[in-house]
Amino acid sequence: SRRLIIDRPYDLPAFLVLAKVQVLLFHQIQRAGALATEHGKLLPGFIDGAIAIGNPDKAANTTVMVSGLTTSVAGGTLSDGTGVNVYNEANLADPKNPTAVVQWMGYNAPDLDTDLDTNTIGVSEPFMARAGAQLLAPDVNALSVTHEGNPAHTTVIGHSYGSTTVADAAAGYGMRADDIILVGCPGTDLAHSAADFHL
Repeated sequence: SRRLIIDRPYDLPAFLVLAKVQVLLFHQIQRAGALATEHGKLLPGFIDGAIAIGNPDKAANTTVMVSGLTTSVAGGTLSDGTGVNVYNEANLADPKNPTAVVQWMGYNAPDLDTDLDTNTIGVSEPFMARAGAQLLAPDVNALSVTHEGNPAHTTVIGHSYGSTTVADAAAGYGMRADDIILVGCPGTDLAHSAADFHL
């Protein structure tokens, strides 16, 4: 995954800046030849990245957000503003202990493209979540390696199919986090109890 740090205060209109970043990052990856294609068609999940709002190398708290269906840089994951909202609310609640938010788009999530067999069944099966979990776990764990000073408090939030990916990362692939939040979870797959999250 590629990570871009945007270290400045945000209000919601400034989210347009992230939209421009999204397009720039897409073109950067495209120029680097990192796009996977099949029959001349883009596979959006292979256009991956992570956008950091705030600086996770210095923040006292870091939240990693993982979305579900259609998650990708090219697929417009940044356009709903949830990352900015979490960043704003967390820093308003505790301004003395800054929070950075990482919008993680590092896996091939199920898409709405019914022409691709894997995506058609992917949303109802856990195999794409497990594949994503194997990528998510080391990315989350690496945050502690690059962090400066005292360890950050790390929270990982998964939404929809992304929550299955988060659950699998914790239960099956060694992801270390202080808190895990699952929103609209279709199932936790490898995690069968709270103990499986290893919090």
